[in-house]
Amino acid sequence: MTRSSTRQLFAVIVLLSYFIDEVRPGAAIEAISQPFLGLNWDVLITNWQPPQWICNVAYYTLPELCSSANATSNFFGSPRDKAKQWVAENCAASGFVSPDQLAQLEILAEFYYSTGNNDRWGPLKNLQWMTDCDPCGNNWERVLCHGTRKNITQIFLPDIWPPLQGPLPVSFANLTELEFLFLHNNAFEGEVPDEWGRLFNLNVAYLHGNRLNGTVPESVCALRDGNLQELSADCEGGSSGVSCDSDCCTACLDEHIAPFFLIGGDAGPVGLGSP
Repeated sequence: MTRSSTRQLFAVIVLLSYFIDEVRPGAAIEAISQPFLGLNWDVLITNWQPPQWICNVAYYTLPELCSSANATSNFFGSPRDKAKQWVAENCAASGFVSPDQLAQLEILAEFYYSTGNNDRWGPLKNLQWMTDCDPCGNNWERVLCHGTRKNITQIFLPDIWPPLQGPLPVSFANLTELEFLFLHNNAFEGEVPDEWGRLFNLNVAYLHGNRLNGTVPESVCALRDGNLQELSADCEGGSSGVSCDSDCCTACLDEHIAPFFLIGGDAGPVGLGSP
């Protein structure tokens, strides 16, 4: 790609990002006028951090812009800041949501904003996330809860398109009633969080088919002595992937497996067994 075509592509991306993220009026016009102001486009292209919806759609064509550092932030605040703002503006003031539910909402909202979604568009937006303040209700797809306290017990998000990307969420460690976690066949990067060792109720975690690296933490492997029956990761070896001993990971692979079925109500996935 020539420098001229790179500038043109950059201008289109900036313009689209302004429209989709709904920034202040006139910002799009300023973006168009920038090429005529003698600005250093090389610096702009190097330093610009794209909104994550762009990274998910164009990950393979813009790898230099969509590094892990860039993918979890943008012009308009961190995912955590946006999550706190969304919960405060839409749910906290209602008086109908308990503190525990607000905490769960904030965790899911941060995950939503950090994996390629905004208030108008995104793979989780297509699954009706962030449509109301009750992820345990009928609107939020691929999330199941248990009991009158509405504790989240299942998150089922394999094979999402565009793929979910960014680091695995450390904050999921605070979903202490979580039993089934399916994040396989996406584009998550980085390491498995050590904090996930607090998920003592976790039965199944499918993490394969991503871009993870590092070593599965001892704290997570220790869960195999408790409730954790199935743990999959890309640990077949080679220059990339996850390091995970056979007594920790029950499956080392990088292809699709789905022996479980998500069903409604209080029941969980069925068909337990080695993939």
